[in-house]
Amino acid sequence: MLSDKILRLIVDEEISPRYLMFALRTVIARRHLEGRATGTSTSMRNITQETLRETPLLLPPSLEQRRIVAKLDAILKQTRAAKARLDRLPALLEKLKRSILAAAFRGDLTKDWRAANPDVEPASVLLDRIRAERRRRWEDGVRAKGRDPSKSTYEEPTPLAIDSLPTLPHGWEWASIEQLISERMCNGISIPGSDAPPGTRSLKLNALRDGGVDFTAVRFIDIDADTIDQLNLHRGDFLVSRGNGSLHLVGKGVAIDDVPPTPTVYPDTIIRLRLGAVLDGVGWVPAIWGSPDIRRQIEGKAKTTAGIFKISQGDLGSVRVPIPPVEEQRVLAQLVAKATSNLSALLASCGIAEARVDRLQQAVLAKAFRGELVPQDPSDEPAAVLLARVRAARETEPARTRRGRGPRTADAPPTTRPTNGHGAGVAHDDSLDLIVAAFQQGQPRLTATAITEVTGLDAAAVKNAIKALVDGGQVRIHGKARGTSYEWIA
Repeated sequence: MLSDKILRLIVDEEISPRYLMFALRTVIARRHLEGRATGTSTSMRNITQETLRETPLLLPPSLEQRRIVAKLDAILKQTRAAKARLDRLPALLEKLKRSILAAAFRGDLTKDWRAANPDVEPASVLLDRIRAERRRRWEDGVRAKGRDPSKSTYEEPTPLAIDSLPTLPHGWEWASIEQLISERMCNGISIPGSDAPPGTRSLKLNALRDGGVDFTAVRFIDIDADTIDQLNLHRGDFLVSRGNGSLHLVGKGVAIDDVPPTPTVYPDTIIRLRLGAVLDGVGWVPAIWGSPDIRRQIEGKAKTTAGIFKISQGDLGSVRVPIPPVEEQRVLAQLVAKATSNLSALLASCGIAEARVDRLQQAVLAKAFRGELVPQDPSDEPAAVLLARVRAARETEPARTRRGRGPRTADAPPTTRPTNGHGAGVAHDDSLDLIVAAFQQGQPRLTATAITEVTGLDAAAVKNAIKALVDGGQVRIHGKARGTSYEWIA
């Protein structure tokens, strides 16, 4: 049983159903149907039976219909195959990106570099400097509060148990995120709602996206100076999504290369990591943050409540990261950045190619319905004869009834006119629509003769319609007399 959202067309046996399908995809037909569709929602537009019956279609002889269909099927099969291959490329590029990050994570990308540079400072010395920097910052903070650091207890980050971890290249060290930050990580602040106290301005900073942080609507919240100092974003901060969403979004991170000119804080759905001074400048941790090993760790540590996934500061701090020597970090970060840039360019090219395939399909349809895709045979029976036969057959049919709407006689046959001498007809008298479609399917400039051949209109109708389009500012005239051509500019 057909749905009430579907209109069924019973096509005369001498008219190719597949030709009709292709004809309904042309610009002429689409403009007619879309221009008369009803409904306010773009996803719930509807057309009536009457609208479909009045759709203008170019009809060639029966044999030419079949030649057109055969040619279109062959060409569009190739374009569909090309589009299917393009559709698979983004997933393949993402897989390649993960492979590159995994190779960087293991040190495979710089194997030859290490062989040529055996005497670089090992990562253990770098970790000692980060540890000393962290201790110094803590002591400065204690003194700023008027206390003696020697009388306070400093908590060292918990060391990693590396016995069960994979062996790293020479000069590399395992470290936890907690060991790499120079200040304690912290969440942002809760964003005030509509009941915020007077004078408090709202902050809107979206959770981290794959491409970075959205600063389009960030405004500073009037809070005390200590909180401003603690939570204000700095260049080089690394922000990580704490959650409040799907598992895929938990732990997404981005380095802050620039900040708004006014002081800016961040919401409590984000955790800030302020990496050690050397790591901060190199960008090693942000470079490999999307690697498969780190994603497995984060997703394994994330917890869910009622379908909302989150990761805590403590679990984030225990994520382990391989640390190469500083010089090797720089080389690796550059290699990853270059590879990522190349993959992004390939992805963009993929999008351009997909758009070209779509345009190619439309161009092939346009060429088919201009009579240029297959050869025309003068011996073919003209479409006008075919339509006359169809009309005569319909006139002899008994009256039909429509369920729930009372009796109805057979539909009146469409009016037609011959086209370019090969018998093609047009089943709708809408010269302006036909000429507009001719411009949009053909060359940017057309002569009156070309318009007549494409649309099947007589010379007088073309002249009147072109004049209306010129007066309306949609078409521009070029040349004079027999050299006159018309350019679509609307």
